[in-house]
Amino acid sequence: MTDTIAQTDTYSTNVQAYADNDGDGYDSDIDCDDTDATVYPGAPELCDGKDNDCDLQIDEGLSTDADGDGHYTLSSCASPHDDCDDTDPTIYPGATEICGDGIDQDCDGSDLLCDEVPTSCFTWADADGIGVGTVLNFNGSCSTDDHGITLYEWDWNNDGTYDATGMTPSHDFGDTISHTVVLRVTDTIAQTDTFSDATVQASAEQTQTVMGITLSTNTVQVGNTFTATIYIDPLVAVGGWEISLLTFDPDLAQANTVTAGSQWTANFDDGTIDNVNGEITTISAVAFYSDPNDYPNFNHTLCTISFTALSPGVCPLNIVAILVTDPSFVEIPVATINASITVVP
Repeated sequence: MTDTIAQTDTYSTNVQAYADNDGDGYDSDIDCDDTDATVYPGAPELCDGKDNDCDLQIDEGLSTDADGDGHYTLSSCASPHDDCDDTDPTIYPGATEICGDGIDQDCDGSDLLCDEVPTSCFTWADADGIGVGTVLNFNGSCSTDDHGITLYEWDWNNDGTYDATGMTPSHDFGDTISHTVVLRVTDTIAQTDTFSDATVQASAEQTQTVMGITLSTNTVQVGNTFTATIYIDPLVAVGGWEISLLTFDPDLAQANTVTAGSQWTANFDDGTIDNVNGEITTISAVAFYSDPNDYPNFNHTLCTISFTALSPGVCPLNIVAILVTDPSFVEIPVATINASITVVP
């Protein structure tokens, strides 16, 4: 610098230059990591364990635990990021699984099946016809289990030894006395249940016409329906019949409908149902055929009654008063076989 009389002076200062080593547009004086192009003031925060935007926080805003269960969403940076439902604090890996509710609490991809114990059940019927032979047919298909039943084992005389397998076996008892039969069922995870019936009995040799009741099942759950089939096994041709009174326990079951057997539809009276007192009265039918030899003279269904189970207990079904006639309408002596059904919760 020179003034008007040629005097001079000088000034100098040091100016430091800052480099941008990572090429992110920010020099090292303001770039908190000038070795990484993803790190600079205002950079978008990445899920990489770094303070990308130089605000002294790492991966902020990139982790969500909306339900506060300590498990983050699958896209979060924070660990553990394994919550399959971040709207429910009871759902996360390792949570207690509730079986059968349709919810995957522990995030393993499926709901837990409930390991319910199987329920054993069977029905039986005379294989040869009333009063003929001593073979009985058994059916365990009413047994239930949530996983499925793999084994049916039958103990014919309740001695603890299982004598047969299969869902629908037959057995010849060789006599007409009562036997206690036991069915044990096993499901796919080796859980078992047993059911016994102490009334299993082949019919004795028939000496007179028989009217009886056959049930669709020996055991029924509350709220379910079952049927009672009224049959006749005559020694002579039958021309007509009337069930004057059939009783049941109205606290345990209610009667719904009475329908005729196939040979008795033409002149059938379905009677009167009284569910208050547990009675059905005056069910009757008369058959008229051109040839007397055509009159029903074999084991067959007179009618079928539908019931609904109401509450647990043993419900008796009793044929109290009947009249059966031959084709000339002469009364036939008749023995009755009643029945009972077990209603379970």
